[in-house]
Amino acid sequence: MSGKRSAILDLGEMLIRTRGYHAFSYHDISGPLAIRNAAVHYHFPTKADLGAAIIDRNMAQFGELTASWSHYPAGEQFRLFTQIYLASRQQGWVCLMGALSPAWDTLPGPMQAKLRQMGEEILDWLTGCRDKGKAAGVFGFGEPTRQKAQLVW
Repeated sequence: MSGKRSAILDLGEMLIRTRGYHAFSYHDISGPLAIRNAAVHYHFPTKADLGAAIIDRNMAQFGELTASWSHYPAGEQFRLFTQIYLASRQQGWVCLMGALSPAWDTLPGPMQAKLRQMGEEILDWLTGCRDKGKAAGVFGFGEPTRQKAQLVW
C-alpha cells in the first residue's frame, strides 16, 4: 500500500471515529495531508470507496489480531479483545462499528454490506471465544453463548 493511500485511510478512519462518516469531506483529508482533493479521489473515487476500504482494513486487522491470539486460553483472548476498545477509548475514538452504525440508513449499500459482514465476523469470533471459555470453565454464564456474545459486544 502506498504511503499516501495509507495516510488517507488513517486520517479517514480517525475522522469517522471522532466526527462520524457524514461530518467530514475530502477537503478535511487533503488539507492536513497537504495534498490535493484530486489525490484523494485518485485513491478513493468516492467517499463510499474510502469508507469501504476503512472497514476492509479493520476486518483484516481484526483477523490478524485474533489469529495471533489463537495460542492463548479463551480468558486471555477475551481480555485482549476488550483491550481493542480500551485503546480506542484512550485515543478519544469510538469503535468503528459504533461510529458508523448510527448513520446506517444513510450509508451507501456497499458500506452497509461490509459493516454487516464486519459485525458478523466479530460476533462469530466472540461467540467462539465464549464457547471455548465456557467449555473450559473460565466463563460461567447461563445464556446461550451467542446471546452472551451479543450482550458483551
